[in-house]
Amino acid sequence: MNYDLLTAIIFLIIIIFWITIKRKKFEIKGIFFIFRTKKGLKFMDSFANKFPKLTNFLGYTGIIISFIGLIVVSYMIIASTLKLLFIPSTPAVVAPILPYVNIEGAPHLSFWHWLISIFVVAVIHEFSHGILARYHKVPIKSSGFAFLLALPAAFVEPDENILQTKSTKQKLSIFAAGPFSNIIFAIIFIIPLFSLSLIQASNYDLSEPPIIESTLEGYDIHQFNIQNEQITQINNEKVINYSDFFIKTNNLKPNQTISLTTSENNYSIILSENPQNKSKPYVGIILKTPMKNSNIFFSNILPWLSLLFEWLVLISLGIGLFNLLPLGITDGGRMLETVIPFIFKKRKTSKKVFRLITLIFILLITINFFKFIGII
Repeated sequence: MNYDLLTAIIFLIIIIFWITIKRKKFEIKGIFFIFRTKKGLKFMDSFANKFPKLTNFLGYTGIIISFIGLIVVSYMIIASTLKLLFIPSTPAVVAPILPYVNIEGAPHLSFWHWLISIFVVAVIHEFSHGILARYHKVPIKSSGFAFLLALPAAFVEPDENILQTKSTKQKLSIFAAGPFSNIIFAIIFIIPLFSLSLIQASNYDLSEPPIIESTLEGYDIHQFNIQNEQITQINNEKVINYSDFFIKTNNLKPNQTISLTTSENNYSIILSENPQNKSKPYVGIILKTPMKNSNIFFSNILPWLSLLFEWLVLISLGIGLFNLLPLGITDGGRMLETVIPFIFKKRKTSKKVFRLITLIFILLITINFFKFIGII
């Protein structure tokens, strides 16, 4: 039974029921259900007042890092989309981060890993905007969360009229705070991920013979549907244990045809490219994890936590960079919109240039989305 999917359905039913009961407290804008609150505003004020030097340093450092990120992510999406158009095998560089949606090179994303990661990353993002806004004496009307149908989101609502009276540097530091904090926390989340990975690795018993638990769809070996078979030979060379298996496969090449002998049969398979390193081979199997200690912590809790922090890193970095794209609704877009008038002196020209840039990047994102869902 898929308990993750079952609990996800139960959770969504509870949320729908709760919104229905509390519907008077929600503001409905189209398909958005918005819940406003004053909670969290005191924390923003407190942080800005207690750590003014740190807030000031991070605010202006964020401007530099965010503009670098804006340039890098813009170049990446332009270059990748052009490559995608001329080389059909190129994967999409933009993909929706949703549970159960497979993204090439990324681990499986369960509902709860997705929900927790999105919530944590969104709160960090929005609170960072709020802290910098309060540091620069911009009132926060409210904070809260919203649902786009069933998709959660968080927000901080500064007073836009007062925000527009601030200096260019102050506005840029407020806009940059969200994506900059996401990039910083992506780096911070690597620390617990690395620690959990070390603990997990210390429990592996690589002296055991490798056993195939299952095969992965989309790889040549999947046609044989191998399950619970011990690998004994590769290209007629004996495989003693997991370490021996990894060493032997690492010396092979993508697209190479090999002989894989198991306790049950002999298979001729074509190796694929490793999704994370295309110069390395990938067999397309899931091996049973040989553990010294198989209690609930090592077999269930630890892998679940490791995967959570892996997704916290990926989603935090992904959302941080995506928000730096020069689009009208993103932080990167607002930063670009703020500085364009210094390049094009005429207001009408600045607006036209910004609209053109936004349209170009909307087109690039659309092309990538169509590629992801298989239309092109």
